[in-house]
Amino acid sequence: MVALYQQTVDLALGCSYTEGIGLPVDQIWPTLIEQQTHLPMLNLGLGGGSTDTVARVLTNVCSLYNINTVYILWPLINRFENVLSDRIDVVLPQNAKLEHTWFLSEENSKQRFFKNQTLVKQLSKVHNFKIKERSALDNWQISGDFARDQQHYGILSHQNLAKMFLTHNE
Repeated sequence: MVALYQQTVDLALGCSYTEGIGLPVDQIWPTLIEQQTHLPMLNLGLGGGSTDTVARVLTNVCSLYNINTVYILWPLINRFENVLSDRIDVVLPQNAKLEHTWFLSEENSKQRFFKNQTLVKQLSKVHNFKIKERSALDNWQISGDFARDQQHYGILSHQNLAKMFLTHNE
């Protein structure tokens, strides 16, 4: 496959933890990884993102770039995208409607995550990039370390997460 943009880049995918809500951009985990690898990092994290979001965004951009590594901080698995004719709604447990109950079940959430993770792995084979994965539930958060909004994790947590990604074996 020939990429539209020939420069080699890394990608960061995930939810608001990846986007870096409440922190200076130079202190979030994707930027910290970029500073260590010296490859441009495209931070494609989206606030409220789900595992569906990760797979959809990657599907849409992987042909555009010459990707070296995709770093994924998988969002909580009980979030999902509801695709409508005119938009895509992200459904979080706290904004779910009665008609979303079936989709929020633990079994359906696990199946959706497995489907999205499998899609990412297949894309990595087709487009020849590495994947490094962590979960929002992994033990990367530092107790009492919060961003300005007091709802997202702070600088020390992002430093810890970047270190975990960089020491993660293939």
